[in-house]
Amino acid sequence: MSKTEAIEIFAKSVFSGEKKVISTDEFNALVEKAETQQERDFYLYIYSYLLQRSQKEVVQSGKY
Repeated sequence: MSKTEAIEIFAKSVFSGEKKVISTDEFNALVEKAETQQERDFYLYIYSYLLQRSQKEVVQSGKY
């Protein structure tokens, strides 16, 4: 997965409410390809946000 594809998935997830999130393996590969710490931090921030949002939805639905 290219950086552009990953950012597109992140953006769609954040702005349109899509539930698709990249896999952990894809995320790790993306972080490994990051050229700066700032870029790694950005990916981590967005990925964490999306996971938290998913967890919140699961809790609100009463599954846990």
